[in-house]
Amino acid sequence: MFPELFANIPFDGLQVALFSAFIGFNVCFDYLTIIQTKIFIETSLSARSIFRSLVFIGADLIVTMNTFIICYAFFVLVVVQWFVWTPVQASLVVPDARPGMEINIEEDRHRFDELRDEEFVGRIKYWGPITGALIEKGAPETAEKLVVYYYSTFDPRDALVRAAVFTGISSQNLTNLEASFVSQPEELRVYKELINKMDSFADFGSEDSEHKILKLNAEVDGSVFRGGTLTDAYTSAFFMTDMLEDAFPASVLGPTDLQSLSMLIKSAVGSELSQDRIALCFDDGALTKRLRINSSTVEILNSCEQFLTVTSFWATGVNSDLAVVGRDIEGYRAPFNTLFITSILPTTFFYFAIILLAISSLCISKIFSGTNRIKKFFLRAPLAISGLVLGATLSITGLV
Repeated sequence: MFPELFANIPFDGLQVALFSAFIGFNVCFDYLTIIQTKIFIETSLSARSIFRSLVFIGADLIVTMNTFIICYAFFVLVVVQWFVWTPVQASLVVPDARPGMEINIEEDRHRFDELRDEEFVGRIKYWGPITGALIEKGAPETAEKLVVYYYSTFDPRDALVRAAVFTGISSQNLTNLEASFVSQPEELRVYKELINKMDSFADFGSEDSEHKILKLNAEVDGSVFRGGTLTDAYTSAFFMTDMLEDAFPASVLGPTDLQSLSMLIKSAVGSELSQDRIALCFDDGALTKRLRINSSTVEILNSCEQFLTVTSFWATGVNSDLAVVGRDIEGYRAPFNTLFITSILPTTFFYFAIILLAISSLCISKIFSGTNRIKKFFLRAPLAISGLVLGATLSITGLV
């Protein structure tokens, strides 16, 4: 019904496999939920009161929706895992920077109102952005801008410190890290031009600039298993699926959502679960700890030689971009709400038809005697009878 959604999709083997996976899981899930609905319908028909029947109907809807969220979130992670489990080579290019901006903490104290720790807040002296370029497979033309904003007790100008911030706040598994300053003239020229476009604080305007550029090579493993557990990734996928369920029935009135595969992966793998500030401890310029700032961790920060804070909201793009870098998934689409439309909508329609015909048969029973005897027959074929009633009604009104 919405052919424009399929206009620019590359229908190769991978895209066909994506559609097949969602449809295949959909068939299995539908089979189970239809059996479940059949059981609830038969139970509600055997109930001897309208109240009990309504309880069974409501229970079936709740069970169907919750089963959908739990199972679909896990299925999404299985799909995502297929595309991110293999580590890919990526490079993070980070420059030295001009001095950070000094702040008057008395004027900026409101940003830390949740922490009533005078020592912690009083040590903060600087704020500013840290910008880097994420490059896949050594190809500068693929560079993506990464930026986070910080508040810190020290001025993080050094490229090594700035690179440590990016790797420290990333939720991805980074392995085989190799850091080196760019020295080849041609490579240095390319990266200077790249950074100049991205970062107004880099100050690479002059040829004799003494600022250095650090290139950090790493293998990015975006696996949904973080630290040997599914907890973080599953929670992100659960929230994403729950939002889809909350959109019912509005989401079924428009076109099927063909969400981009890269966005699906970012939402399931790269999302931060909390908007608490992240704190990074540095000792002698080396990153030693990462923790979220709250009343129970602030004492640990006070014992740090230097620390830097980053708000998760600002850092979300870092985690998302690292999850999909070099994955060659652009242009592919995943029919994210196919399962929602074909599983929950029929269940709702079943009960809509049952309630409609229950009311209709009740009205008819007041007019024609004997209809109570065939009420159960109506209710056992809700789709067929409701189709007949609605079709006849619409045909008559259309003719009139």
